[in-house]
Amino acid sequence: MRAARGFTLIEVLVALVVIAVALGALIEATGGQARQFGETRERLYASYVAQNALTDLELSRPYPDIGRSEGSTRLADRDWRWVIVVSSTVDDRMRRADISVERADEPGFAYASLSGFLVSP
Repeated sequence: MRAARGFTLIEVLVALVVIAVALGALIEATGGQARQFGETRERLYASYVAQNALTDLELSRPYPDIGRSEGSTRLADRDWRWVIVVSSTVDDRMRRADISVERADEPGFAYASLSGFLVSP
């Protein structure tokens, strides 16, 4: 008598469980990558805002005063809030500017920070 060919019910169920676990892990990894991409995009936009604020300071006349200033801007359909702290250095012709940027709708979390030095003309 010839043996029947094919898979048993147990073998099919084990294969389905293995496929289900693999697909679950794949879906979770894909979701994590999507979240990571979104966060990276937000940080990139915030760094653009910080760089623009530093460039505005570098081009501004008169030389920026020591102290703290705040402002906001719109970039990539988002409202961003920035804080600039200008402090003195040992060289009287140079000042340090520390800039932090957060989303206006998420206060308290800095998506980007940037420091630069400004030289008086």
